[in-house]
Amino acid sequence: MRRRNSLFFIVGAIVVLLLANIVLTFLNNRAMAENRALQQEIAIVKKEYDNIGKIVIHALDIGLRGYAVTKNPSFVTPLYDGIAIKGPVLNSLEQSLTKLGYDDSRLVHLRDSLEAYIQLCLRMKSLIDEDRFDQFKVIYERNYGNDLWGAYMRTEQQVMAYVNQVDREASDRYEAAVQKNLALQLIIFVLCVPTLLYTAVNTRQAFSTLEHLRAMEQEKYRLMEEQNQTLERKVTERTREIEQRNSGLEDEVNKRTAELQHTNEELLEQNSKLEQFAFTVAHNLRAPLTRIMGLANVIEISSRPEDQKFAIEKMVYSARELDMVIRDLNAILENARRTSQVTALPVRAVFDRVMKTLEAEVSEGSVAIAASVTDGEFKTIAPYFESILLNLVSNAIKYRDPQREAQVSISIQREDANALKIVVADNGLGIDLDKFGNNLFGLYRRFHTHVDGKGLGLYLVKSQVLAMRGKVTTQSQVGVGTTFTVVLEEMTG
Repeated sequence: MRRRNSLFFIVGAIVVLLLANIVLTFLNNRAMAENRALQQEIAIVKKEYDNIGKIVIHALDIGLRGYAVTKNPSFVTPLYDGIAIKGPVLNSLEQSLTKLGYDDSRLVHLRDSLEAYIQLCLRMKSLIDEDRFDQFKVIYERNYGNDLWGAYMRTEQQVMAYVNQVDREASDRYEAAVQKNLALQLIIFVLCVPTLLYTAVNTRQAFSTLEHLRAMEQEKYRLMEEQNQTLERKVTERTREIEQRNSGLEDEVNKRTAELQHTNEELLEQNSKLEQFAFTVAHNLRAPLTRIMGLANVIEISSRPEDQKFAIEKMVYSARELDMVIRDLNAILENARRTSQVTALPVRAVFDRVMKTLEAEVSEGSVAIAASVTDGEFKTIAPYFESILLNLVSNAIKYRDPQREAQVSISIQREDANALKIVVADNGLGIDLDKFGNNLFGLYRRFHTHVDGKGLGLYLVKSQVLAMRGKVTTQSQVGVGTTFTVVLEEMTG
């Protein structure tokens, strides 16, 4: 643990030193840039100061002397060139010295002396032009140019001394920064080399240990694999023996189990149908018969013609109600006998026939029908298919919402190559599925008593869909509408 802490401390120190190295490198780069800028300004100062002596002062003297000897205008050209270049050279010199921190006031005497000498040269040229050589000679022998050159040399000593001092200070700063950076690099090197060696040794030991553990793990897996193969071979042999012994018995048990399961399913289905039929007989046949018997007693007891007439009318109504119940029961029994009548029916033709049957209801209710029906044929039980479509569309029209325009959407399309999907959606009254969902497809179940109906349609739809190996689902919301979706599998004859 102590060695690890020491290693962390060394690594931390290296990180700090590297950061310091980055900072020093940045400072060194900045010092180099500043030094380079100073060197450029120093070079400009030296060049421009040299130009004052060579190009300005020397040109003034050469131009004046040549013109004095020859009076040839071409010989006075250097004089005017020196006057013209004097201003730019002095301005460039002053700007560079200002950047180096030099006091410009020291150059004022040189500038004034140079300007006075230029005016003196122009005056002497005028004397030459006027052939006043005696006066020219008097002024010329006073040697004002020597005084100007002395001022020029004294100022040069001051300027060059200052410039050289600035150059030395910048170089010293740069050399100091380089020395610091070099020392820091050496410290980092001294710390990094042992750390890297220590890390390399530990890493090598770790890899060696890891390789040894991997070899041991592989050997363990090899032994376990051999044991597993031996056990698996023995288990396979014993399993094969048991399977051979039990194969015949298992086949017989599976066969008997399947037969019993099929028989039980048929019995459960038959019992369910018998229970529903018994319930229907008990509740739907008994009510009209009871009313008929009561009305018969009224006829026997009362001798009043109006009572007998009323009782007979009610008996006729009850007899018709009894006849409707018997017809519904016949429809249920007929539904159970048609499961083998498979035909290839034209889907579009069946749809058109159903809509023709419901033409009066559609017109009377001002119902807007939107239909999308596939062309072609579908193998199924034709009466069931037509009955399903008729009951679903009829219910959508019957249970419309009187508060808005009735709209019914019908879609009959192929679900895939072997299935047909029927979707009937309306914007009618809707059904409370939370309350009536479990009894939605029950016999004689009604959910809107203000509309005439027997509660048999959805029961027939469910029974017929199941007989055709299909499924039916419902989505509904009270006050919004209802959607019935039926998916039928194509049947073979």
